[in-house]
Amino acid sequence: MRNIFSLQPHLWPTKHRLLAVGGAFLIQSILVAGLFDSLGIGVGAFAFVPVATMAWLFGLKWGVFGIVPANVLNLLIFALFGLPAWTIFWQEGGAAGLLALLLIAVIIGRLRSLTVSLYQAQQQLQAAVEAQATALGHVSEALYQTKTKEEKISEALQYSEATNRALLEAVPDLMFRLNHEGVYLDFIPAKEIPLLVPPEKIIGNSVHETLPPPLARQTMEAITQALRTRNLQQFEYSLPLAGETRYFEARIVAINNEEVLGIIRDITDAVNARQLLQETAVVLEQQVQARTAELEQIIARQLMTEQTLRAREAEFRTIFEMSPFPILRLDENGRFLQTNPAFQQFIGYDITEIHQLTVFDLTHHEDLAATRKLLQTIYQGDHQPHTIEKRYIRQDGAIRWAHIKAIGVFDEQNQCQYILVVLEDITERKQQQVLLEQEVARRTAELRQANYTLEAKIKELRQAQLEIRRLNTELEERVARKTAELSQQYHRQKALAQIELAINEKTELAEQLHRIVQLVTEFLPATVGASIILWDPLQERFVVSSSTVPNQPTNQAAHRVRRSGGATRWIVNNRQPMIVPDVSQDPFGANQMLIDYNINAYAGVPLIVESDAIGVLYALDRYKREYTDQDIDFLRAIAGRAALAISRVRLIEQMRETNRELKRLVNLMAGREIRMAELKEIIRKLQQQLLEAGLKPIASDPLTPDSNRSLVTYEQTHTLTTGKSKENVA
Repeated sequence: MRNIFSLQPHLWPTKHRLLAVGGAFLIQSILVAGLFDSLGIGVGAFAFVPVATMAWLFGLKWGVFGIVPANVLNLLIFALFGLPAWTIFWQEGGAAGLLALLLIAVIIGRLRSLTVSLYQAQQQLQAAVEAQATALGHVSEALYQTKTKEEKISEALQYSEATNRALLEAVPDLMFRLNHEGVYLDFIPAKEIPLLVPPEKIIGNSVHETLPPPLARQTMEAITQALRTRNLQQFEYSLPLAGETRYFEARIVAINNEEVLGIIRDITDAVNARQLLQETAVVLEQQVQARTAELEQIIARQLMTEQTLRAREAEFRTIFEMSPFPILRLDENGRFLQTNPAFQQFIGYDITEIHQLTVFDLTHHEDLAATRKLLQTIYQGDHQPHTIEKRYIRQDGAIRWAHIKAIGVFDEQNQCQYILVVLEDITERKQQQVLLEQEVARRTAELRQANYTLEAKIKELRQAQLEIRRLNTELEERVARKTAELSQQYHRQKALAQIELAINEKTELAEQLHRIVQLVTEFLPATVGASIILWDPLQERFVVSSSTVPNQPTNQAAHRVRRSGGATRWIVNNRQPMIVPDVSQDPFGANQMLIDYNINAYAGVPLIVESDAIGVLYALDRYKREYTDQDIDFLRAIAGRAALAISRVRLIEQMRETNRELKRLVNLMAGREIRMAELKEIIRKLQQQLLEAGLKPIASDPLTPDSNRSLVTYEQTHTLTTGKSKENVA
């Protein structure tokens, strides 16, 4: 029905509408007649004509269904259509029917006019409403798009900030943003890289104010080159920090025409490892630490505009695309959201193939459990970075090892958006480890075989070791004895040197002899003591000159020494040492002195001066003792020093006596010279007197060695001076 009414017949041409009206009357009349016939109602008694469709044909939205009595006038129009059943109504007339028909036609016309006006007004109103609705729709759409755009920008900013935060946390590098003059605009410190200057002195200062001059010049050259060529610039340098040399790698990339991003990584471990491998010439070379990821810091503390967002995204893409490290983003199911060229090169697939796979498809089956656990842990809300080592399967089937550092990127609702993963290819290092393990296994097998051989040899050598141990013990005993002997000889030689020193110091004989008996007592050693007995030729007896025997007097006659026979006299007479290890076996019998001082063994050696024995040096022991040849040699050496000291002292005493005699003679000669001078004076006076008396002197020199002449002269002189003759004198 809506399709029929939408045809709008009031807008048709008149010819078409008249044809439609005629057709409508005909159809409705036939339908009404058929309906009444079926009801058994005769049309002569009750006949009507339907006129409803006329309203519709004249433009009404909805037609009015009406019934008009079927008389002659009312059915006149129907008769025009040649309906034979309606001819009976011509005789009845139809003024009322015609009037009704005309009235309906007028009403329909009026309704049509109102309908047209109403329709036009409705069309205008609808057009106005549609225009307003369109305008409101445009405004609403614009508002909605603006709000949606702002929400997308905000979400994109948050997403970008979270991504950049995750990247910065995943890469432990020191980052700087500098302008073309080398002035620091911003920086992000690194935990493991110390700063050369305090943080507050970095922003606003240039590299010339914060870096050593050579490094500052190198940095400025890299900044200029990066801005000019738009290519990545990198160099290595070293700095002395905390008492050691640290090595760093710098990467500089242009952000725009005025600014660059600098990334500093500590590669000390890599440099030290490389140097260590070069120095030790190890066959297995350790892979040098991979180059630092060129990550760009994006500073955004306030709401960013769409242009700032695009710049940030461009910076992130630059870092992401230019990083030498494989970087990828994963969802919770392990699907790849984004990968960089380094990862595509690492895995051997192009980007289209990668996005059709999951991380589990590229993971070695032994590492699947660890990979799933890592993703689950991060997506459950763990914000900490995680590191693992796992194996990837390349497109060509090769296995690649990677050191992974993964961290989740979370939104404001603490929902993990994705996982950011940074890889380091450690395949070569793992291969070196495998080679090293194989080498260790081979060496272990060789060592095991060598151990078997050594065990057999060890069994053979045990007897030899036992024999060596016995020989070592015997050797140690010999060495100990020899050491004791050498020590004794050393001390004895030292004692002899001390005696010689004492002799050279011109000390008194008593002091020297006392020092000698002390050294014999200490270094022989003599358990009772030592003594020196000398022969006194004036008293014709032996005297104890020095002794360390307790309570034995010195400088007294050795009254207990036998006057005839005995050990002392035998040693002096024979000038040979005498050794008595047991006084009970003394060849000269018991001696009271030995009994008094509880002496049970002794040894005596002669003191020989110029082939004459002048005394005896005794070593006295409380217990029986076997004196060795070394002991006797030591006593002889000591006796020789003692004899030398005695001889030296005697020579000194003789020199002193000679000096005293010389002094006496000198004094006597001095008296004679005085006497001669007096005689000369007397002779001179006598000669003078003789001259005065007229006598000629007998001789000019009264001291002429002529005895007769001297006698005459003396007599004459005496006679002259005294007035007496020789006879008178007699």
